[in-house]
Amino acid sequence: MIIGLTGGIACGKSIVSDTLASLGLRVIDADIIARDLVTKDSPALNEIIGNFGSSYLHPDGTLNRAKLGSLIFSSLKDRLKLESILHPRIIAEMVREIDSARKANDDLVVCAPLLVEANITHLVDVVWVVRSNVRTMMRRLCARDKLSEVEAVKRIDSQMPVEEKVKYADYILDNESTVDGLIENVHETYRLTNAEIARRLDERAST
Repeated sequence: MIIGLTGGIACGKSIVSDTLASLGLRVIDADIIARDLVTKDSPALNEIIGNFGSSYLHPDGTLNRAKLGSLIFSSLKDRLKLESILHPRIIAEMVREIDSARKANDDLVVCAPLLVEANITHLVDVVWVVRSNVRTMMRRLCARDKLSEVEAVKRIDSQMPVEEKVKYADYILDNESTVDGLIENVHETYRLTNAEIARRLDERAST
């Protein structure tokens, strides 16, 4: 079973993926893949610097994420350029991991904020969307990343609205209450997902 996990920024995807990992599922995270791709002197980082300039490097040659983030969340053109550099590489790594999991008959969670936007929902068996309202997302984002409300809004507006992602969901996890409540929801949704996958397999076996 391949679960595609997505949702808006600061909606609680990490809590969901950590809970699934505690249940024994392997998790791959698009954000971690992206960080691994832009290590010092990597091809992706060299391409980024070739497009945006060496001013986006720290003195030690590593990427200045904060400075680049300020740029791309203020400029659609620059954000699309960065995505054109990173997304094909991220998707290729995800495809390798998914293929490996299917061959080994392993369960896998693919945590990808842009699962819907990148048109890769077909790679997974079920789509989970973690949902919070915009005000909650903004409050969490400001507290977590020490952003102003203006900066938080730019980041939220840079992504597809959560309610649009919900249209692609097999399961929706609302995260407006407590962490414990979300974790309980994860356990119940995982139970329902297992039951759904079993039903699909039974249908295939009977045809």
